[in-house]
Amino acid sequence: AEYLPHLRSSLDKILTYARKGGQLRTRKNDPVISSLARVLSPQLSSREREFYGRTLRDAGEATVSVAPGRQALLANLLISELDPETGIDRTAVRALAKAASATAGGDERLAEWLRKADRIEALMAPSEAAFELLITRDGQHPKAVAQELKDIWGTSVPYVGDGLDPLIPEMESSVGPEITAIMTSADESLAVGDYNTFVDCLLDWNRLVMESRGAAPWASLGSNGHLDVRYGGQERVMPDGDELTTYWRNPYFLDSLWSIALEIETGEV
Repeated sequence: AEYLPHLRSSLDKILTYARKGGQLRTRKNDPVISSLARVLSPQLSSREREFYGRTLRDAGEATVSVAPGRQALLANLLISELDPETGIDRTAVRALAKAASATAGGDERLAEWLRKADRIEALMAPSEAAFELLITRDGQHPKAVAQELKDIWGTSVPYVGDGLDPLIPEMESSVGPEITAIMTSADESLAVGDYNTFVDCLLDWNRLVMESRGAAPWASLGSNGHLDVRYGGQERVMPDGDELTTYWRNPYFLDSLWSIALEIETGEV
């Protein structure tokens, strides 16, 4: 309904290109290029904004069980609560959770999911950063890496909220009880600044994940007790201790929904 009228005059040629290939002339007055340009305009039409708003942004035609209006509410909160200049971090996600509870009627289930994302990211983000450091330290003793982390992050890593207990059933369902136990131990060791235990947890965590994929771990302990890194990384800038309060690495699909909502809001792609 939206695109075919623009393509109709050159549809036969477009179908020929699609079926058989060929050289597409990119001159401005070429009928195929002209029709495609109208379809691929950087400005969304009103019908496109309505369609993509209903389907992509609001999940209005989702075939799985979705609470009516929940994704639309989240998209609206992303637009109203977040600053495109600063992006998403744990502080922003906590603000989203608070706003979800405060909306008319309050969607406490949405707020709970956002708080869970914030809490698990408090473990996941520093763990990923620490593991990236670890796989650049081939031949070093794990205690040297632990001391390096302590020098960067201080005596403990800041958290918001309680431990991981409320998340454990979902974690076990997702990754199994063994990895969940290691993640819990990693979380507890970070909270008290026990970086020796934390590094051991990272090695065990990686080993179990790679075993589940039928592959060898990226890093392990050699016979001399030093790190044997089989998949080395590149040096990256580590976040400092102050950054960890808001440190955010995994999008949890929030970034993509926010991007879609912004494009529909502005009408520009």
